[in-house]
Amino acid sequence: MASRALETVTKRFDAAGIDTLAVKGVVTAHTLYSDPAERPLADADVRIRPEDVARAADSAREAGWRIHEWRPAYGAFVVVVPGLSVPVDVESVIGAPGLCGMSIADMLTRATRGAGPVDVRVPEIHDHAVLMVVNVFKDKLAHAAPWALEDARRIVEVPGFGVDRFVDRARSAKVSGMAWIVADWMTRQKTSAAWTAVRHALGGARAPRPVYARVFRELQERAPDAMATRVLARIASDDPGMWIAALRKAVALERRRRRP
Repeated sequence: MASRALETVTKRFDAAGIDTLAVKGVVTAHTLYSDPAERPLADADVRIRPEDVARAADSAREAGWRIHEWRPAYGAFVVVVPGLSVPVDVESVIGAPGLCGMSIADMLTRATRGAGPVDVRVPEIHDHAVLMVVNVFKDKLAHAAPWALEDARRIVEVPGFGVDRFVDRARSAKVSGMAWIVADWMTRQKTSAAWTAVRHALGGARAPRPVYARVFRELQERAPDAMATRVLARIASDDPGMWIAALRKAVALERRRRRP
């Protein structure tokens, strides 16, 4: 059902001239697991360029599909195709605005085709690992979905994954601090030798932003849903210039949530 939903939406968008990228479970079920059924799926995930969001939403409405969870501040929405019970999550950034310096356009330049039974664009492995790092980080690690954590654990162990290439990609994406925090957590909680190697390549026992890493670890363990934790998570990028944009988007989202 997820594959059918993915194929239906990506074909519609591709026909409208909107490049799509399948990510997360609809891809990892076929690339990280011997049996795709091992990987639970709540939805199918598609990424598009920010400038294509409005056009994609119009295309979905013209097809008679239902759109809900419309998040204009985040350039994202969820679409439901009639007759298909699996929703498709359409987003235009990695994690949240201001968190990651790698764009969907960047990922599309390195994408290949193919994910199990569906012919779609899928991320280059190190790009996909960066996306996973950002997602489990913003979901506060231990509070992230178990299958998302399992994906992140597995992707660094597959043939073709290179620690140095990943570290270079994380640094260019301005997420080396996040990557270190995730690598440290995976080392301590999952006893992952592969993630230990990543942590070593990122600086070993010392985080790129040691004070930030220590405070974030304490807050996400004690009060993952507190406002302070959510705000701190928004300034995780290595680039301080990205923090203001990230906080503005977070405030816009918080106001939207509080509307009656």
